[in-house]
Amino acid sequence: IVRDLAKSKKETFLCQRWLAVEEGDGGVDCVLPTATEKEMANLSYVFGSQTSKAFNDSHLWCSVLGRPAYSPFTRVQRVSCCLSLLLCTMITNIMFFGRVDDFSKPPPVDILGFEVQFPISWGQIMIGVQSCLIIFPANLVIVEIFRHVEPRQKRNAVSSDSSVTEEQGQVKRAKTAWTTQKEESRDGKKTGHKQGYVLPWWCVYIAWFLVFATCFLSALFTVLYGFEYG
Repeated sequence: IVRDLAKSKKETFLCQRWLAVEEGDGGVDCVLPTATEKEMANLSYVFGSQTSKAFNDSHLWCSVLGRPAYSPFTRVQRVSCCLSLLLCTMITNIMFFGRVDDFSKPPPVDILGFEVQFPISWGQIMIGVQSCLIIFPANLVIVEIFRHVEPRQKRNAVSSDSSVTEEQGQVKRAKTAWTTQKEESRDGKKTGHKQGYVLPWWCVYIAWFLVFATCFLSALFTVLYGFEYG
C-alpha cells in the first residue's frame, strides 16, 4: 500500500513475491500495476491476507514473533498476556485435578442396535465451562485494553531558535501527516474495517495491574494447592 500524503490518496499494489537477492529469483525491483477492485476481491488474495493478519496480529502466541509494525500492542505486552494465560490455566488445572472421578460416566446409548459409550460426562463439561469462566474474562479484558489503548503523546521540545526554514516546515508537515496515517492504520482503517474504540493512554496501567495481579494470584494458589497434594 502506497500513500500519497500530500493528496491523501492510497494505492494498492499486489506483489506477492520476494524482492531480495537471496530469495526467489534474486530480483530486487519489478514493475507493479495498480490493483483493481476485482483483484482486491480475489479469493486467494483475501484468504492469504486475512490468514496472515490472523496469525501475525490476532493470534496471541504466534503474534509475539510476527507482530505488525503498526500495532500498538507491543511484544512485551503480548508475552505478558501469554504468561498470564498460562498461569491461569495452571491454577484451573490444579483446582479441578482428580474431580472428574467424582462424577459417574453416562450410561451407554443404543444407536441402531449398537451401544455407544460417550467418553465425556456432564461433570467434565461442567468443569470445562467453569475453567473457561475463570481463565478467559480477565485475560480477555487485559488483551482488549492493550490493543485499544491510545499511545501517550510526547511533549515536543521547544527549540531556542525561532527561525524555521521552509524546508524544515515541509519536513515537519510530512512527519505530522505520516503520524496521522499511522494512527488511522492503528484504528483499523488500514484494513478497511470500521474505526475501533480507543481508550485513554492511562488505561495501560490498569492492564499492567491486572497482569501482575493475575500472575501473582495464580502462582500463589498454584503453590498452595501443590502443598495440599504433597
